[in-house]
Amino acid sequence: MSEFITDNHAKNLPDSYCKTSESNNFKLLELERLTMDEYRQTLQEISDVLNLDNAKGKTLDMYGDMVGQSRGNTTDEQYILMIKAKLMRNLSNGSYPSILNALSVTFNCSSSEISIIESERPCAVEIVSLPLKTIIKANISTDDTIELIKQLLPVGITLQSYLFDGTFTFSSVEDEYNEEEGFCDVEGGTIGGYFGMTGGLKYV
Repeated sequence: MSEFITDNHAKNLPDSYCKTSESNNFKLLELERLTMDEYRQTLQEISDVLNLDNAKGKTLDMYGDMVGQSRGNTTDEQYILMIKAKLMRNLSNGSYPSILNALSVTFNCSSSEISIIESERPCAVEIVSLPLKTIIKANISTDDTIELIKQLLPVGITLQSYLFDGTFTFSSVEDEYNEEEGFCDVEGGTIGGYFGMTGGLKYV
């Protein structure tokens, strides 16, 4: 069987039919093709809207209402992080794998990029690796990020210290350039890497 021609349905007709662009056969089948293309495009647009990462404005507010997360004065990017954290907090069972999954979904990174270890302090953990790129993209403060992480931890477990990984690295050879891992452009500030962040939390 020959392959179905998708850009001109009339060409799929037997040779006994008229297939020219002026024929009724072509016009009817072309109308059907355009209608189906528009239908597929509409379905794709609906799918895109239902993707939380693509939601904006009022649509994003509806997501927040569904999970019971108020927006406040946050931007769309910050609000998406808050909604993800709320969703994952409800789904997490407190185990190490579920916490890793919750963090990776919330901060849109691979679970292999995150590392959490038990602290010497009782009922405390340390985040020794978490990518900083998502935090920078959402323009969310370190304090707000820490609060999101705390919400994803099991009840009674505290966060003692954290390390948010940057991209800056030193070159192993002279005159090597990498716009992802080097310093940013001093004039425009639009290219280059960035340093990470680390810190400890105080307890009372």
